[in-house]
Amino acid sequence: MSTLDTLRNHVRQEFESYVNNHIPIRIIQCDDTRRLKLVGRREVREYFQRHLDQLELGEPAGAELHAQRAHVKDLVRKTVRYAILSHRWSDHEVTFHDFGRIWFFKPAGWTKVARFCAEAARQGMRFAWIDTCCIDKASSAELDESIRSMFKWYRNSALCIIHLSQTASLDDMAGDDWFRRGWTLQELLAPEKVQFFNRSWDRKSDKSQDDERRVTDIALCVASEVTGIPLEDLERFHPSPRYVDKRMKWAANREVTRVEDVAYSLMGIFNVSISAAYGEGFDRAFCRLVEAIMISGGDPSILNWAGHSAQHFTTRCMPASPASYLNQPKIHPSAYGLQADMALTSKGLRHSIVIIPLILSKVREGGYTFSFTNGSLPMVELNVKLLENIGLRSIRVMRSYAFGATIYTLTKDPHS
Repeated sequence: MSTLDTLRNHVRQEFESYVNNHIPIRIIQCDDTRRLKLVGRREVREYFQRHLDQLELGEPAGAELHAQRAHVKDLVRKTVRYAILSHRWSDHEVTFHDFGRIWFFKPAGWTKVARFCAEAARQGMRFAWIDTCCIDKASSAELDESIRSMFKWYRNSALCIIHLSQTASLDDMAGDDWFRRGWTLQELLAPEKVQFFNRSWDRKSDKSQDDERRVTDIALCVASEVTGIPLEDLERFHPSPRYVDKRMKWAANREVTRVEDVAYSLMGIFNVSISAAYGEGFDRAFCRLVEAIMISGGDPSILNWAGHSAQHFTTRCMPASPASYLNQPKIHPSAYGLQADMALTSKGLRHSIVIIPLILSKVREGGYTFSFTNGSLPMVELNVKLLENIGLRSIRVMRSYAFGATIYTLTKDPHS
């Protein structure tokens, strides 16, 4: 077999894997906007297979074969293109079971589908995806796969169109409910290319940036100001179980209809996966998410929270919600690269800390002062305030104590 045949086989294998595992289960064929229809991955594969067969692949030399194979995944992704919609749901959305019925059953919902598909087709897309009508929510297996894969599907789209149904211009964009919904957070972060459209389907993004990656987009700058997400994160977001405290703040004030969606909508952002189990309740779903993040990354910033803990059956070290991370001090940037050994066990949270011996040096009204030293280092005092009905009052006063320190440090920024 020639090196060219080897390369073509690799392209074919990568293409099959990508279509079967990395694009939506079902999608709208929108090239003829008068006859929109739902199709599966098989139809998508057949359409793009012709494009791949027509690609001109040069005969690579032996040393070049490995380099070309490394770029096959990007080649396949750039070939399999589809548009995806991010929007605020209404009471008149077209569902999977509505698709194909006469439009006047839900005129407002069908208008949204038609306008989105028309815009996608105008920009050269043959396929388009909408969460309301492309998922058979009666199938628990399909719903679970869709929820777990949602971030990936937005990530792999060639274009994400954001429809702001309450926005007329950039001046009133900040008041749109789209910025306060839970699922729209990942829909803003995941895609590599987004375009904002107002309620009349007029584009509000900077049209001069079509060939760039969302850089200097005026609407994106407004989105950054409204959400508090730095522009660099909106332009080049990388999902990972890192920067937990910072990213949880982005979700702190968002609203969801089903309480479990607070956790499910954050899976992709932290690059973890948990099963969807509607009915389990908020606490259980959010604790499962936090545990998955702990195991995946061991990022100490996940412990940078305050307030009431979640109702967990073994530990009180679990934050109650994303809002637990608000108003917490920033972590020093160098600490984000550290990893801690942490896990939940039947006895609670297991976490590596440094144990420092303390000596009770002063007893004062409202608290205690402890001191510790380390060899030639000067003595350092640690003041401990008593909480109401909690603290050392209930503990027998002794001379020796221990202080546990985790491995992150606070930033020295006086304004943080």
